[in-house]
Amino acid sequence: SQAKTATNKLFPRTGSVIDKIRADFSPKKDEPRILALNFSDSGGMDMESWSEVFTRIKECVVTGFNGQITHYEEDVRRLDAQRMMPGWNYCTFFILKEKMVRAFQMMGMYDEALKQYDELEAAFFQVLKDRTLSWFSSFGGTTPGDDNTNLLDFGKKNYRELILQNKITVFDFRMYLFGRQCQLLIQLQKTREFLERARKFVPSFKHAMREFEKGLSPIFLSAWTFSTCKNVVDVCESIPTDPVPTDAHESAEIAAIKAEFLGNARIQLDTLGIHFSVLPKSLESTVLPSSASLSRPHREAISNPELTHGLEQQANFDNLYVTITNKAIRYCEDCKRFRFAQALRSNLANL
Repeated sequence: SQAKTATNKLFPRTGSVIDKIRADFSPKKDEPRILALNFSDSGGMDMESWSEVFTRIKECVVTGFNGQITHYEEDVRRLDAQRMMPGWNYCTFFILKEKMVRAFQMMGMYDEALKQYDELEAAFFQVLKDRTLSWFSSFGGTTPGDDNTNLLDFGKKNYRELILQNKITVFDFRMYLFGRQCQLLIQLQKTREFLERARKFVPSFKHAMREFEKGLSPIFLSAWTFSTCKNVVDVCESIPTDPVPTDAHESAEIAAIKAEFLGNARIQLDTLGIHFSVLPKSLESTVLPSSASLSRPHREAISNPELTHGLEQQANFDNLYVTITNKAIRYCEDCKRFRFAQALRSNLANL
């Protein structure tokens, strides 16, 4: 007893073991790092204790995430403030800001991620307006396969590495950025907004290709337009159905835009069909604009397997043409645009 008393005097116990551990590893009282799990007499764990553990883990994850986002925001603001200084690089700015995008994506914050990409797009258009495209290798669109659009195929090229090395073309960059925006809209199940954005992107980017890259042939432009329009509809159809029924007006609008894309794809088939002699030349004056100048066939400009197969012979082309047109007719009927549907049927009758 005397020995025990002497020991207690030498090593006075001022609290439990768990209190001492908390004192050592939790310097701030409002940030507990140590939690105790209580075992019941039956050998199981107290579920209330587990609930506290999971809550604390979530708090730590959110705290770490907020700290990382704050760090990214400071870096982005600092780099953005230097925009008018010599040596500023848009590609470096893009990579830095995209790190923040990926952090938002990992946390399921798709709206915030999309907002960052939209800001990057606005910054790109400012760069384009200022005609300072020195960070891009060229306009592009000349690599085999560029005509075959797959908006969600980010493994088609090593886009991020090309951006990091300032070797990406304007064509590849625009396709990559738009594809990322589409991916987020799909994750948000914003079908109509996805279609509305694509509706603006296709004609505006096609115009940019004509303006900035004179070396791109009309055949490439038609093949790219066909592939992109069809891919937009394919991607849209892959979006999971919203469990909450969409109102009739919005459903009709979505169907109308899909029909519009498929109608545009069919127009490109008219152009390509005449050029590759699977449609009669007599249609040339009604299909091709007066300014169009199509030389001998350049089949190597087309890499879309569906399109190359369709242009090989008359029967293949007819089958592709009928498939695209019938799909457009179905969407026209869904949105009650019966006159347009009838016009498409007339085109089929003349095939």
